[in-house]
Amino acid sequence: MKRRFKSYSFALLAMAAFCAGTPQASAWERPVTIEGQGSFMAGGKTVTAPGSYDGAKPTDFAGHTLHGDHAYVFWQNPVKAKKYGMVFLHGYGQSAKTWETTPDGRDGFQNIFLSKGYPVYLVDEPRRGKAGRSTVPMHLTAQPDDQLWFNTFRIGEWPNYYDNVAVPKDKESLSQFFHQMTPDTGAFDPAVVADAIAKIAGADKFEIKTVKAYPQAYRETTDIAKKEQQDNARPEIVGKPENLKDYDTVFLGYPIWWSDLPMAVYTFLENNDFNGKTIVPFCTSAGSYMTGKESRIAEHAKGATVLNKGLGLPGRMSQDDPKAVKSEVEKWLKEIGYAK
Repeated sequence: MKRRFKSYSFALLAMAAFCAGTPQASAWERPVTIEGQGSFMAGGKTVTAPGSYDGAKPTDFAGHTLHGDHAYVFWQNPVKAKKYGMVFLHGYGQSAKTWETTPDGRDGFQNIFLSKGYPVYLVDEPRRGKAGRSTVPMHLTAQPDDQLWFNTFRIGEWPNYYDNVAVPKDKESLSQFFHQMTPDTGAFDPAVVADAIAKIAGADKFEIKTVKAYPQAYRETTDIAKKEQQDNARPEIVGKPENLKDYDTVFLGYPIWWSDLPMAVYTFLENNDFNGKTIVPFCTSAGSYMTGKESRIAEHAKGATVLNKGLGLPGRMSQDDPKAVKSEVEKWLKEIGYAK
């Protein structure tokens, strides 16, 4: 008997920002009774220093171990919780704080989904926030960069706000936004993050990873992505899934790069056997819905059936209207038969 689904995802940095509402509103607008809550670490690895441990020499670290590269998870269950919970992973420059109350004190996604009866899991990815124990060294600098984040989260172009942007414009809220920025304590590694998330979800995973890694800098990466698209390139990827034959449904996740799938995703589709399988596409983007290019998936995954009801949400909706996001997700899951 084949297993029903497997998720394949292309590494991306998703951004979470403000929830819609009035700046004067306070958190917990609707009371919620919490039945249970707690926290745990997920994933990670252990490294051991060369040499032999000597307890008489506490500051000689030969033979010592280091447990790190795990995720930190804070969970809450409301009374009469729904069967499936919501797992929230932050984006670049953020921590789990981004899902809590907004910078001006309104309900964030944590409170909103708890009030709807969903168990909630807030995750600090490895090497960030409360999961800061890294197995690789990194030099942290005190680089002033507030304006970079203001622009990156599409609040506006510093110091100006975009027209009709649904974020508070008072100084204290802006200060709260800047203060929630969180540095990496080790080099960002999508594989480390994916491993931790798989442990949390109890899921299989396969990362579409290019042999030649993309730069960490956003602008450099998008420039390379544009050139690859212009050349119709097929970047070489690392390995193949070992047990793809065991699955009849594949959820294919990817970011939108220049209104298209990343070229490495086409490499993946063309170099694996999807005959007789159903592919369910979903995407994230800073500014656009599914662009229609998902219709090309069937051309590159020979013999596969591609669900024509994929999901794509724009970053602006995520920033401005969380209720609309929730509505769209629920509607989509019902339409494709994965929710009652």
